[in-house]
Amino acid sequence: MAVTSSTIVSDLIEGARWQEKDGLLTSIERVFIVKVFGTTPPVPGGGAGPGGVPGFPQDDEVFKLALAATDLPFAGQAHPIHDNLLVRARTPMALGPVTVKVTIQYSLPDGGAFEPPFGSQYMMSGGSSVEQIETQMAVQPPGSGAATQITVEHEGVVQGGEITPTEGRAVMRFGSSIPHLSPWNMANFWVNKVNSGPFQPYSNEAARKWLITEMNYELAQRTTASGFPIYEFSMVMSHNPDTWDPVVVFVDEKTGRPPAGLVTSGVNAGIKKIAWHAEANFSQLFT
Repeated sequence: MAVTSSTIVSDLIEGARWQEKDGLLTSIERVFIVKVFGTTPPVPGGGAGPGGVPGFPQDDEVFKLALAATDLPFAGQAHPIHDNLLVRARTPMALGPVTVKVTIQYSLPDGGAFEPPFGSQYMMSGGSSVEQIETQMAVQPPGSGAATQITVEHEGVVQGGEITPTEGRAVMRFGSSIPHLSPWNMANFWVNKVNSGPFQPYSNEAARKWLITEMNYELAQRTTASGFPIYEFSMVMSHNPDTWDPVVVFVDEKTGRPPAGLVTSGVNAGIKKIAWHAEANFSQLFT
């Protein structure tokens, strides 16, 4: 009889180990005993057993079968009680020809929430800071209408003004483990793109306000059942409340400054936004 299946015969959760750090539960271990069925005792070299029945291989097949057991927690799966802890390691140890002890380790993602747990959905971290900008437009209270041009006046001469205030910048970092044949093509496609509209987790966000400034990848698993190697992708997105479209302003040749009364729309617009960055549907990254 050839190797056909494996099943859990015991879940020694009462023997699990816990680890706390500064009062926070950081890792849990569970122990399973798995039995591999449909085998014969080991045969040197993995050849045929008694009566020509295939012998149990002496390589790593026993571990592969044990890790494939039905209901054994898989990589990236959340703990049944403490769902902030995810499966980060599975360690099989042979107890006999057909018996394997599998230790499952649940833990927080390394480096906080940024590093993607293998095989799981995206993880996220981020922050906000201020950045100095140049603008010719006055900020208007929410709901008061479109922004207006800043103007200054001296001895009856009115001209456009320019200020260099600070503006809030939110930065989000996302990570996910993805099977992919060409990670370089994926990174090249997404970097420098802006969102074409709302996306999760920003379901109310307007278009062109989020820009992917960085995308990195690292090989996590070369060989998989699907034939696609798995890469850990990480990307950085930056938010601009005024969109990432650069602004061009008409400048009077005589004064070297923008004249007053410039309009922002129409054929004679003296202040224009340029849709420089290509758009992409960011929802595709979070499915």
